[in-house]
Amino acid sequence: MCHRWFIRGQRPPGLCDQRYTWAHLFAAVRPATGQSFALVLPQLSTEAMQLFLEMFAAKLAPDEHAALVADQAGWHIAEALRPAG
Repeated sequence: MCHRWFIRGQRPPGLCDQRYTWAHLFAAVRPATGQSFALVLPQLSTEAMQLFLEMFAAKLAPDEHAALVADQAGWHIAEALRPAG
């Protein structure tokens, strides 16, 4: 059952589509300056995390290092992740 706004006493036409898709945000922010980098990806996986790390590393200057704080999600700490850069 889904709800739609319609005129009281009248049945709204058509069916209600309850399908949905997810979008996952992978992001890094430099607190001191507010600079940020983000990717919106359709899945959470080790491969998605690897892509984020590689693209984030590509945005850093050659002499710049970054420390990322992540929770214990499986795709954040997977042994399959390779160092980017």
